[in-house]
Amino acid sequence: MRESYEHTNRLADLETAIDAYQRVVEATSSTSPKKPSRLKSLGDVLHDRYCYTGNEAHLETAIDAYEQALETLSPGSPDCTATLNNLSIGLADLYQRRGDVSNLEAAINACQQALKDTPSTSLAYPRRLSNLGTLLLERYYRTNTLADLEAAITVLQQVVQATSLTSLDYAGRLCNLGNSLCDRYQHTKALTDLDAAINAYQHAWKAMSSDSPGYAALLNCLGVGFYDRYQHTKDLADLDAAINAYQQSAEATPISDPHRLKRLNNVGLGFRDRYSYTGGLADLDQAIDAWEASWSETQAHLVSLPVAYQLGSLHRGAGIASLLIAAHLEKAVKSPPHAEAAHRRALEIAEGSKSRLLTQIVGRGPLPLPIGLPPQGATRELQLLATLTDLETKELFTYNYFDSMGEKISGLREQRSGKVVKEGEQLSRLRLRQNLLQDLNSFWTELAQFSPEGKDYVALRRGASPSWNDLTLLAEELGAATALLSFFRTTNRAMFFLLRAGWQAPYVIEVPFQEAHWNDLIRFLPFLAFSSSIPVPQPRSISPFSRPSLSSGVV
Repeated sequence: MRESYEHTNRLADLETAIDAYQRVVEATSSTSPKKPSRLKSLGDVLHDRYCYTGNEAHLETAIDAYEQALETLSPGSPDCTATLNNLSIGLADLYQRRGDVSNLEAAINACQQALKDTPSTSLAYPRRLSNLGTLLLERYYRTNTLADLEAAITVLQQVVQATSLTSLDYAGRLCNLGNSLCDRYQHTKALTDLDAAINAYQHAWKAMSSDSPGYAALLNCLGVGFYDRYQHTKDLADLDAAINAYQQSAEATPISDPHRLKRLNNVGLGFRDRYSYTGGLADLDQAIDAWEASWSETQAHLVSLPVAYQLGSLHRGAGIASLLIAAHLEKAVKSPPHAEAAHRRALEIAEGSKSRLLTQIVGRGPLPLPIGLPPQGATRELQLLATLTDLETKELFTYNYFDSMGEKISGLREQRSGKVVKEGEQLSRLRLRQNLLQDLNSFWTELAQFSPEGKDYVALRRGASPSWNDLTLLAEELGAATALLSFFRTTNRAMFFLLRAGWQAPYVIEVPFQEAHWNDLIRFLPFLAFSSSIPVPQPRSISPFSRPSLSSGVV
């Protein structure tokens, strides 16, 4: 019956198997030598159900079955070690759910007991050793204690040595070792750790197939290693190697993968640093191209994402916007023929970086309908908007932001079952949201072709970011007596973009967050806003690429 489920991956087959195992366990005498093994088998199918449903109650019943089995199993027996291993996996899952460190310690203890009684010649030995290394690494992430990291590295080194070069797990285990060595480098700044990490990544790259799910992430990790070493040594060869790895990683990452944006960002950071090293405008253009790709993909996919993902994308997008605006302003300084275009694009990004999510929600409120719109169309639109807004409001109330520890290839547990946890409720909301958006977009596409008023109405509904043409049209409508002012801030600087009717590009002012500069700005802005003649802008700030606040670390 369990074999049937493994073949079909249908929950109904799994429930049938669970029911059968439960009846067998209930029918088995407590004194029967078969009782422990049957409890273990029940625990296995119960854990499979947890992997399918993500329901914590199902995980608790699996752990309970394993613990009951261990009460009567002989220590050191094969059944006992296998049950301890599976109990360790269950407890680790419970720790991931609850964050209770006692569950993590219990998982480590069970794994150590299982490993102690597993012969080093057993096929299960490398897998159980890998589980222990991953659990110890997880404890380090919790404590940030170097001793815990040292213990994890020692075990992960043993894992690599115990794994056959032809094993499908070899590359992933090398990656885990590389990650832990990079973590130790962050503690000690010892270049030997970074060299060892890069060596592990390179061997993993040679061993991993290019169609492996972890291939792009591995290349990104390799790029991070080379980039960190460049920061340490300032050897341009390391920076070139980092850029090459980042580019391959981004190219190997599907557009639908959320990690692609971070990997494109890393490509841009690499070219930015090479531009700072060489001064070559070709490197600056490459950095701009990478960040523009990341920015445009973020904007294109944002509206279709659930609210929680939109919030995360906006958080990351603010960093990309800072880098991209700084790069365009640098281009304006270094290449005067491109200055106007660079300033225009910088303004577009500054405006586009402001909350698309808020704009969308506001844009779904009551709006005057275009003249001539059929009543049934208006009613249908309002129904779709109301349902979508209600769905997103619920998501906002339940949203919690968790900052991940960064992208690493870890495969945190080499579990018995590779089943993906299916969050039924989340999938249901996602499908509903996609269907609502599809219906709305179809309606809006038709409406935009209905009349010029319909096109403007749809643009407002969709919450689209304003283009340069949109901004100049607005300035023309407001007239020569009115100035548009856009504000953008980074960690320690403010940027002001001033636009008036008839201008070919905005006037750009950059001001550090210092009182003297702000006093100058207070006197200067009214002159710019209300004067009919604007002076030629004078350099008032240092080069954007020499500002630490506009730089960000590799992700």
